[in-house]
Amino acid sequence: MAGLADNPVLQSFDADKDGRVTAAEAEAGVTALLTAHDADKSGTLSEAEFGALFAEVTKSMAARPFAMLDDDGDNVISAEQMTFPVKMMARMGRLTDIPVTQPVQP
Repeated sequence: MAGLADNPVLQSFDADKDGRVTAAEAEAGVTALLTAHDADKSGTLSEAEFGALFAEVTKSMAARPFAMLDDDGDNVISAEQMTFPVKMMARMGRLTDIPVTQPVQP
């Protein structure tokens, strides 16, 4: 199972390429990410700017679930492939009604 250590963004924080990310390297890496995504140079991130940063940081995390859904290996996911897990959960009785009238609390 891939973890944070497999994330290319986190790996890029390893400035001295010793295979470890120190607190100082992590802080410098995060600062660089914030600077790179602060499009309006305000010193803060808007929701849109944060969305771009989040998309970059989590991009590699999509590879495994994508590969699992792309069961024929053609590098695209069809509607049938996308809904297959839901159908299987329903068949197994693990899919229950989810109320959508109440917001989900984190």
